[in-house]
Amino acid sequence: VDLRVFSRGNVASGVILNFMMGIVLFTTVFIIPIFVQRWLGFTATETGLMFMPGALFTGFMMPMIGKILGNGLPPKFLIAFGFLVTAVFVYWCSYLMSPTTGQSDFFWPLMLRGLGMAFLFVPLTALTLGGLTGKDLQQASGLSNMMRQLGGSIGVAMVGVVLEKFTAQHYSDLIVHANSTNLQFTDRINAFTQNFSRFQPDILIAKSQAYMAVWSQFIKQATILTYINIFQYLALVIAIIIPIVLFTKTYKVDMENVKGGH
Repeated sequence: VDLRVFSRGNVASGVILNFMMGIVLFTTVFIIPIFVQRWLGFTATETGLMFMPGALFTGFMMPMIGKILGNGLPPKFLIAFGFLVTAVFVYWCSYLMSPTTGQSDFFWPLMLRGLGMAFLFVPLTALTLGGLTGKDLQQASGLSNMMRQLGGSIGVAMVGVVLEKFTAQHYSDLIVHANSTNLQFTDRINAFTQNFSRFQPDILIAKSQAYMAVWSQFIKQATILTYINIFQYLALVIAIIIPIVLFTKTYKVDMENVKGGH
């Protein structure tokens, strides 16, 4: 790879934005299935079907986006809109992190995600390759695709670490309220103990089971709070990117080059 290609056109900006898109694309595909399968009880098939309408919508919109670019609209405006829509989707997801969320609740947010991705894929390629020819075109295309994959890998790794760290912190914050002076905690323990005692004659075992049930609820609540934090922070990062996109230079886009490099 000839690194001098970074100094040509919008290659540097395009590579960075592809990196950020990779983070958003792969982390949402990673974190949402984990949440719905682990905490909402979705099967792998149900999770895949949940994502399908948004993915089909992306494919449906991409030819239209190509036509808009072909009419001369600078790709940076489409990219900014794509990131804005994606930021709204990510922030919306923070409100879906609940034990009562159903599969239908994800339909419109994931459709919004599909729209955002449609406004990112082709315009980002156009922005990166605009003004380039020959060998530079091939180098820039390869770099942008590589950085998209790299961004996804780093994003997934970071989310895994954040899930563990934030969950532990939220659990610590919640567990301090688990004491005999907290009436809500003691009432919950007594209620669980009474329920378990119907099936377990030994009151000590029933009470132990009650504590285990309450601890599991603490872990579940701590995890849900962590998912909310992740989506909120990710939405903030995406929102910060939008002004940066609007300040990028505009180069003439050759759609034949874009089709060949995408």
